[in-house]
Amino acid sequence: MRIMVSFVLFCATSWSWAVTTSSWVQRAADDFGSGTMREVVVASHGELRLSRSTQPLIKDDPRLDVVYCLAQTADGTTLIGTGPEGVILRRSKTGEVTQLYAAGPDTLVTAMQLQPDGQLLAGISGRKPGLVRINLATGESKALFSPDDLQFIWGILLRPDGNILLATGPTGKLIEVSPESKPRVVLTSKQHNLTHLMADKGDDVIIGTDPDALVLRVNVKTGEWFVLYDAGESEVAALAHDGEGNIYVAAALAAEVSGREQPPSAGRSRLSPDVPLRREPAAAPQPPALPNPSPGEPEPIPKKAVPSQRLRILDTDPQEGDVPTPPQTQPTKTPTQAMAAALGTEDTEGSMAVYRISPSGFVTEVLRRSGTVYCMLWTGKSLLLGTGSQGQVLEYRPGDDECTALWRSDSHQVSAMAMLPDASVLLGLSNPGMLVQMGGGYASKGTLTSDALDAAQVARFGKLQLDGTLPARTAVTVASRSGNTSDPDAGGWSAWSDEMPAAEFIPISSPPARFLQYRLTLSTQAPDSTPTIEQVKANYIVPNIAPKVNSVEVEPVPNDDVDAGKKAPPARSPASYTIKWEASDANSDRLVYALHYRLGHQGPWILLKDKLTETSYIWETRKMADGRYQVRVTASDEQTNPVGEGKTGSRFSDPVMIDNTPPVIGDLKSVPTKDGAEISLRVVDRTGTVAGVDYAVDARDDWQAAYSSDMLYDSPDETVKFVVTKLAAGPHQVTIRAADAAGNTAYETLIITVQDR
Repeated sequence: MRIMVSFVLFCATSWSWAVTTSSWVQRAADDFGSGTMREVVVASHGELRLSRSTQPLIKDDPRLDVVYCLAQTADGTTLIGTGPEGVILRRSKTGEVTQLYAAGPDTLVTAMQLQPDGQLLAGISGRKPGLVRINLATGESKALFSPDDLQFIWGILLRPDGNILLATGPTGKLIEVSPESKPRVVLTSKQHNLTHLMADKGDDVIIGTDPDALVLRVNVKTGEWFVLYDAGESEVAALAHDGEGNIYVAAALAAEVSGREQPPSAGRSRLSPDVPLRREPAAAPQPPALPNPSPGEPEPIPKKAVPSQRLRILDTDPQEGDVPTPPQTQPTKTPTQAMAAALGTEDTEGSMAVYRISPSGFVTEVLRRSGTVYCMLWTGKSLLLGTGSQGQVLEYRPGDDECTALWRSDSHQVSAMAMLPDASVLLGLSNPGMLVQMGGGYASKGTLTSDALDAAQVARFGKLQLDGTLPARTAVTVASRSGNTSDPDAGGWSAWSDEMPAAEFIPISSPPARFLQYRLTLSTQAPDSTPTIEQVKANYIVPNIAPKVNSVEVEPVPNDDVDAGKKAPPARSPASYTIKWEASDANSDRLVYALHYRLGHQGPWILLKDKLTETSYIWETRKMADGRYQVRVTASDEQTNPVGEGKTGSRFSDPVMIDNTPPVIGDLKSVPTKDGAEISLRVVDRTGTVAGVDYAVDARDDWQAAYSSDMLYDSPDETVKFVVTKLAAGPHQVTIRAADAAGNTAYETLIITVQDR
């Protein structure tokens, strides 16, 4: 009951609402990404759409914190290499999860490779590095290689002859281990880490490095090596073959993690994905039918919700190319990820690039953006990229040269990927750890909940405008809520409104408040179709708020004939003053200004100038009476509000002294001396203070300053005495000049006669 009473009072409040309509406009990754997304992503051109369908296979398992690598056996068993306890988990096809192997604390399972006989090779990094063979049937393990000078095994490659290649760090060695466990160093590089290892033709292998992000081709038999490409970043984060001889290289330029020490291999790269539709005027009575502006394309969101159906049905099937192409082929096994993730290091903003090296060695940069990439997988038609810190799966399609988001997780990193026989993809997530299966179609339902949009004042909401498309068997609904605190989940907000079917213009039914939040719910009944939202525009107005005059300054305009470098008093007082002011309006209304002045603090305000649109004015003051004045600037928003609804704001200036009257020189006396005269006088200024006195003898411009009797010019009444000497016998003219603080000057002339000696 108390809530109802307060709401009635709120609605009954009489406000003058501003006429100017304001809007929040959200589009693309930066805007939509500030909200909370569930099973929706921002695609390549900035449109919001449903993500790929996913199914969690393992979650909330305390043994699963960071996933480094994945493998799957012929019977459908999934093997998960983790850290920082060095555990390998086994998930059966029926969903049972057991522990296959544990290397111990502070260890990481950073690489895995299945052998033809069904046994598993595991690369262990950290406190107990080495190569281990595990019997999947019995769980028995055997150490094949336990190096003393290595810390990381980043890649395992099984050779046709049964030998095993290891990419290691931090001494950058490529090591071959025979079936009899005899190691041989194939290559000792000057790099810290060989981060990734991939088979090439014949006896050649492709290797990525850290910290110079080199791509090497190494002959395993001879040890000869060649730099295919120097990426210029700090690490090769992933490698992949496309089956046509092209090599894809994901290179990272990692940002430093403040306050944390990272191992040499912790270079990480970055990713973040990147809008338009039709706008028709308001319908006139009996309008003619409009032609379809985009024949063959998905229908746009309708102008109005259709009462008889919740969506507009497409007459044609979705066009080819509208749906992400599902993966088709067996992947190349992905390399391991940075040690920093296992230690719980949060991602910092760096950058990443993907390069394509053709069979002839020609290199093309196909993708560059901010973000982090942890793994890369070739699906047969496209590259999948696992990223952090927002845990996204991105798809790069070489055919159309576009990169788009497929799925976004609640975990920080998508750190491992593997292809399944049915063309779905296993995803290993980290921080927190999960195992997820991503299908080839769209999720059936997803939501975007915006952040709290701030109007800065209590606002009345208008319509929510949506731009996008609704293919057949898809739908979008909209709900909103409002409140006067910045955190919608802290309580005190209105309830969510009813879900409204998508239309181009939807009234916002939430009550007036400072903050607004909207929620879009996208759904589909067709796995190969998704609705898209390209832009959301929420319109609102706030109560008309009086404009504010923030500052007023009145400054004299310098006289052109005054040499500012001279210390002598100015020749005359300023003839004009510049009035400058700054003003603002919370409603962004157009402002007009009026200027008034008054004498002293009690005089009436007299209009100086009105209907000004600029924020400065030259005030001619030569004909103003002497005195101390104030200037008032009044700003009005009346032109952009209904008659009688405009508001004003004003501010006074500091007092300004206008003094157009020169001082008076009087009591002028001279007393003859031996070769000149002693001259005394009195100077009085009516309005201000006396600024100085100087004199010239038989000259016009050769002025000499004279002291006042107390050596200070600081009052309106000063007495002055000075002596002129060394004059020739005869008459002489002494010109006296007195100036006040405003620059007004007065002159008197005195004739003295020097007697012949």
